[in-house]
Amino acid sequence: MRGAVATRFTIALLLFALAQCAQAAVLTVLVEPYPPFVTEAAGGKLSGPYIDAFAQLAHRRGVEPAIQSMPVRRALLMAQKAPGTCVLAINYSAADAEVLLYLGRITPIYVWAYARHGDGTRASSLADLKQYSVGLSDIAEVRQMMDAASLHYDVLQQSTRGLQMLQARRFDILVSDIGPELAAKSAGASLDRLFTVARVERWLACNPNTDPATLAALHAALKEGLFAEDVRDVWSKYGMADYFAQVRKEWSATAKP
Repeated sequence: MRGAVATRFTIALLLFALAQCAQAAVLTVLVEPYPPFVTEAAGGKLSGPYIDAFAQLAHRRGVEPAIQSMPVRRALLMAQKAPGTCVLAINYSAADAEVLLYLGRITPIYVWAYARHGDGTRASSLADLKQYSVGLSDIAEVRQMMDAASLHYDVLQQSTRGLQMLQARRFDILVSDIGPELAAKSAGASLDRLFTVARVERWLACNPNTDPATLAALHAALKEGLFAEDVRDVWSKYGMADYFAQVRKEWSATAKP
């Protein structure tokens, strides 16, 4: 008799677990690799603070994201056609907002002007860059700023080579996000951060016909973007504890676009 009761209890637990799994909404999330925030290893495995933080925050709200690597233009087209599909870390576009639901800001991207340590390079504004040769990570909003300021620059074909090219004196100043600074730190080198060039923001956008409960859960999960206190450990794991603290201090995910 006791054995039968134990068996029924075990079956009940299994059924409960299965029911919980069934309730978890599965979501396809497309993202373009963007080191150091999103990196793709051999075999297509994605990692980085964007990936881990998003998965952790979504999971806590009952959403299980299936995150896939895809070029952003193709990802946007796919998300327009497929309910249950979102694109992670994209810039805000009024045109795309007519066909996709921009659910919320997930992160800022800080862009700085860097110089080789010890070179004595002096610059505190875009105007000061006119006297130097400049290498630029390919960030659309920053290209527009540079063009508006009538600045000459070379766009990096591979942003991950920015540090190497700066150290090789291919240009005097590198305009980029935190990637080169982290790479320099890992190599035991250092850069001089001259000034903040821009702060741009990235969003999560979803097919508007996605299950409303899933969208509501994601909206709640991303109230603080990818910088909720719950994911501090994720950023620390990738050596970005200081960056996390700076964003927490300076940035709000709830400001109007």
